[in-house]
Amino acid sequence: MPSTEINNDSFILRIPNEILRICFELVAQLDRELATGYNYYDARYSTMKERKRLGLNQGQINVEGQYALALTCRRFHALVMPILYTTVCVDAHEYQQEWTLQKDLFFRTIDENPALQLYIKDLKVEWDREKVNGEIIRSLVKLPRLECLALDLLNLDPGEVDLGPTPEEKATANFAEIGFRGLRAKPEAIKRLMEWPRNLHTFDLGHMICDDYDWEGMEPEPAYRWDHDKVTDVLMPQRQSLRVLRLGWLGYTLNQNAFSTWECPQLQKLTLCITYEPPTYDACLRWLSPSLKTLVLDFHYFSIQQGSYSMFTRRQYQKARRVARWAKKIKAGPGCGAKSLERIGLWVLAVNSEYGQRNHEWDYMNGCDETKNLLIYALEKLEKYGFKSFWIAPSGAEYTAEDIKTKFPKSLK
Repeated sequence: MPSTEINNDSFILRIPNEILRICFELVAQLDRELATGYNYYDARYSTMKERKRLGLNQGQINVEGQYALALTCRRFHALVMPILYTTVCVDAHEYQQEWTLQKDLFFRTIDENPALQLYIKDLKVEWDREKVNGEIIRSLVKLPRLECLALDLLNLDPGEVDLGPTPEEKATANFAEIGFRGLRAKPEAIKRLMEWPRNLHTFDLGHMICDDYDWEGMEPEPAYRWDHDKVTDVLMPQRQSLRVLRLGWLGYTLNQNAFSTWECPQLQKLTLCITYEPPTYDACLRWLSPSLKTLVLDFHYFSIQQGSYSMFTRRQYQKARRVARWAKKIKAGPGCGAKSLERIGLWVLAVNSEYGQRNHEWDYMNGCDETKNLLIYALEKLEKYGFKSFWIAPSGAEYTAEDIKTKFPKSLK
């Protein structure tokens, strides 16, 4: 309401700032979860009736509500704006005509209001394959309180774009986590970007794809093709501090088994796509460094026709079983490999799989008892090899074999 109509005796205005801030943060939590994409929306507002009532862009509606709250009075504005800008998602790829407007509005807003830059901790930008000016990326990594940066559908073409810092700027950025989805860039360009952080803890390189891929092909420009050897080189500037590493589908260069984590002495969690070729004992020796505590086996493919595609059959089960058996042998052996390994997870049927775009865990398990039973059997087998086992569901939640049995009972036919 206008400030002239505010009742100074109002109960809400007599609440201390500390309590109001907690209340506003709880309200903003939905915004924060929705800002990461539509997975949470599908899980919370799944029925057609709710979709019609709330609309597709529910996350934007909630953000607008927060902004309206900030305009109520100066006191609310001071409390809400830091919360509103803590997590920012510039995402218009579902509505391509809005992309330029969204991007320009974001950069103009933080340029005109420099104080807002102090609030941003978690930033995700969907580039919609737009060719990116390197200066824009450099401005983002300099955000003073940035902790997590996600650059999705980033197209660094031409590859001569330099994302790196000057000698004086090296190791000055605060962000500790960086992630990519649908990246099209030369590895050396991303390696330069890796020179910014003081200490990078998480590197997430999701499935790679570009418009020129097809199911049997690969990136047409050799300089833009990635493989696991190139990933190793890209990680070198941050290898001493890296703790979490996720490598998705990188294309069709089959050198997954040559990849080694031993160059990263503090690495604790590795998620590795193993759909390229059958793993070997020597490959496990390279993957299971002494510091590694959790290994997640990713069974997703990626193609321009089908998006992210996954299945769990006897073939995938055998891969998981062999890795666990070899991990047990390595851990018990005379060397240092796998000495800290405690958990092995399976990431399957979790991202736009053959069951479609649905994101409820129930949707993936209900009606497919054969897959569910095989997944349970696989998790129980991993436990017999001495490791805590879990399935990573579409929401990111972890489920044990017992969880799946109790939460997803046998379907009725």
